[in-house]
Amino acid sequence: MNVCVKKQFGRICLAFLVLISAGLPSLLASSSDSESDDGSYWFYQPISNVAPPNVKDGIQVKTAIDKFQWRPH
Repeated sequence: MNVCVKKQFGRICLAFLVLISAGLPSLLASSSDSESDDGSYWFYQPISNVAPPNVKDGIQVKTAIDKFQWRPH
């Protein structure tokens, strides 16, 4: 392997490590938020059936999924 390639690879690895170490504290801090600790995060909610929303008249809806797409925002 060429010496210049090795130096460039080393610089890229060093830059990558600096970026990772700079972002690591923020990643660790976000995982200890009270939101994820008390179970209110959406991921921890039980799966439930949701009724499709009402859509405007005149919109052609073939399936319930279409109602979610055309729901009023």
